[in-house]
Amino acid sequence: MPAVNPDRPLAPIFVSHSPLVPPLNPEIGPSEAILPNAPAQPDITFQQETFVRPLPDPLQLLSDLPLEEETDGVAEPGADCNGIDGDAAEASSVFSDDSDEEPLTKFPSLVMEAFHKQIEFLKQVTEGQGRASRHLVYDKLKSFWLPQTSSFFNLRQSFLSPDILLIPQFFYWDPLLLVDHIPCPLSSKSGDTIIPCSGKLVRHGYCVAPRRIIDLEDSFYLIYVRYRCNECRPIHTFSSSNPLVLEKLPKALSAEFPAHLSKRSGLSKKVFAIMRCCFQNGMGGKQFSDSLNVLHRRQHEKLEVQYLWTILERGNGQYEPFPPFEAGPTAAPSGQYCRDIYDREMEAHEKEFDQHTAQLSSRGMAIDHSHKVNFIYIFIDFQSLFNF
Repeated sequence: MPAVNPDRPLAPIFVSHSPLVPPLNPEIGPSEAILPNAPAQPDITFQQETFVRPLPDPLQLLSDLPLEEETDGVAEPGADCNGIDGDAAEASSVFSDDSDEEPLTKFPSLVMEAFHKQIEFLKQVTEGQGRASRHLVYDKLKSFWLPQTSSFFNLRQSFLSPDILLIPQFFYWDPLLLVDHIPCPLSSKSGDTIIPCSGKLVRHGYCVAPRRIIDLEDSFYLIYVRYRCNECRPIHTFSSSNPLVLEKLPKALSAEFPAHLSKRSGLSKKVFAIMRCCFQNGMGGKQFSDSLNVLHRRQHEKLEVQYLWTILERGNGQYEPFPPFEAGPTAAPSGQYCRDIYDREMEAHEKEFDQHTAQLSSRGMAIDHSHKVNFIYIFIDFQSLFNF
């Protein structure tokens, strides 16, 4: 029960004017509670506390399900996508993309419907079929971001629905269309000699579900393509976002990739850059996660206000209620997830950090108490040397 200040009454919105029967004192028995010849007591009106959130039901069974269940396939449409916290333990996992199994998570139905529409759009801008097909998406868009309509123009449609405001943006990553070829990242070992595979990667179809990337104010979704080596036996497949594939690309092209990936989701490079600054200046992972959650919730509420304004302007008809933030297509990560992503990226550049530290001058080493430098002092007796 929430605490009540006896010196200050409740606000009128929380007060019910219906009188209630005072509770019986448990120390007084039923025969002593009401006496037949007792004097009449004045009517007492008690304040009833009502809450926006209902009180917990003591008869409700507890759920033994975890925060986010592991799934090996695509969840049913409309399933709850709440909780990136489940990715925290998987943030430092090693990629293993040599099979057709893809790390999938739960997505709301509006995301999957938008994803399938984007796949149809990509097929429409493709000429021909099979090996002779020409994918013209980059020639037409000159961008990796697939087109998206702004919320203002979505609100001008005759049929108004909250889903049209919550459709996320999609990032299409197919670097094979922008280079002559991509060599196979695998290699074999013969004794002490490492022999790289001489094969080349070819297209193996689109992904079966997108990957959620956490951005600063919302989340966007990554559409990638599967590749396979034309010589490896047994056949090995890779996603176009695999770090092994990114290493084989030109540096200017790989720099366009927008995210640091975990096993089932990812963190945008913009968010990672801000997180790195926050960590270096004393902000912890929990505080950064809470701040990111505020920005995501603020963007969701902004769209809800635009939706309600449009309804008030139209002034008639019935409309669907705006879904809560927890049921939307975006969610902020947990503090543990942010720390795992940060630690993994820092450990990947450990050799560069050590090399930079080794190149620091002795002046920089002298002011740092963590470096133990032995200085040799040479004392010369000039008076005995020159017979002064």
